[in-house]
Amino acid sequence: MNEVASSEDAATRRGMLQKHFAAHGPLLGGRALWTALGYPSGEAFRQSRRRGRVAVPTHSVAGRRGVFSFTQDVVDWLVAIEAPTQSLPTETASGQKEGEM
Repeated sequence: MNEVASSEDAATRRGMLQKHFAAHGPLLGGRALWTALGYPSGEAFRQSRRRGRVAVPTHSVAGRRGVFSFTQDVVDWLVAIEAPTQSLPTETASGQKEGEM
């Protein structure tokens, strides 16, 4: 990854972290958690969790119902899944990938 892309990722991460932290605090839980991770419903999230397929660590909090993830872990995951798509070659109208002849 080049230096420009790295600084853009850092800026994206900072902005996302500030936004999510301001809205939810240090922990995401319930609807905020499963929607941030892209699940269509709470049941889909629960099923994925039972199968051990949730992309970020989840935690129980004493005296609280449900599961939670650190906001920072969720933001790091969102930035990580966004970064690879930015460097994928795109196809032209003729079906060739950029850079191919």
